[in-house]
Amino acid sequence: MGLRELKSKIKALKTDELVSLIAQLYKLNKTNKDYLDFWLKPNEQELYDKYHSIIVECFYPRHGNKLKLTEAKKAISDFKKFNASHLLTADLMLVYVENATSYAYDYDYFGEKLFSSAINVLFDFLRYIDKHDLLEDFRKRCENIRDIAYYTYDFYYEEMLDLLIIFFPNFLEAESEIQADKTRKSKIINFPKL
Repeated sequence: MGLRELKSKIKALKTDELVSLIAQLYKLNKTNKDYLDFWLKPNEQELYDKYHSIIVECFYPRHGNKLKLTEAKKAISDFKKFNASHLLTADLMLVYVENATSYAYDYDYFGEKLFSSAINVLFDFLRYIDKHDLLEDFRKRCENIRDIAYYTYDFYYEEMLDLLIIFFPNFLEAESEIQADKTRKSKIINFPKL
């Protein structure tokens, strides 16, 4: 059934049939419930906080130590379905990259899947903030990610820097300063964790 036919059939429903249908959809699964809850009582900050917590938990779980990259990326995808503000959407994408980079730094972790995933999300994030004219809103946090990535693995840092330079050309000039400053590691601002 196409969307046009669906709309036609819904318009033909009586009010109590429509209420019953929506109630069934609400009970059917958590995604429907969350969407309808947000639609009826929108609270972007509360929604953001929920998905932010999910992403942080995927990298720094309270129990166990298994990375859940797929679940963290799904949290971003699910959040986007709510059409929240561009600023909060971009912020959530960056939280993923920050936590991936912080995890690699904190645990001296080498994982191609982690790095590849973080680079892909970073690229999506950079295109998103460029499209929505938010580059300056995230410049400082991007600098911090670059600084921490420098102390992980060369190929991760280099791929990240290549992407950042496309959107922040002055980052190329800063690279020589990073390499020259051997004390920089002690100056890194760690990302906030829950």
